[in-house]
Amino acid sequence: MSIKLNIVLQPPLDALFPHVEDTFETQDGNLVATLTALCADSEAAQKQVLHGEELSPYIHVFINGRQVTARMLADVSLQEGDELCLLTAIRGG
Repeated sequence: MSIKLNIVLQPPLDALFPHVEDTFETQDGNLVATLTALCADSEAAQKQVLHGEELSPYIHVFINGRQVTARMLADVSLQEGDELCLLTAIRGG
C-alpha cells in the first residue's frame, strides 16, 4: 500500500532533492524507510540526511509540525497526508 506524503524541504536541502515536488509516495509507513527512499536518487542527500539508518545530527525532521528526534526515528509511523518537513540544524555563531 502506498502512502502519499506532503513534503517540505527547507533550503539548502531542497537543492538535494530535485526529483521531489510537494508530495512523495512511499511504499512503507516507516519513517526510516521513507527517508531512505526519499534520498535514493541523490548521493548528496544520502550523505546529508542519513548515516546508515541513523539521522544525521545536522538534520531536523518534523511530522505534522512535531519534531522527531533521532531516538524516535525507528518508532514513527507515517499516515496518508502527513506533512514531512526536513531542515538543517542552525550552526555557527
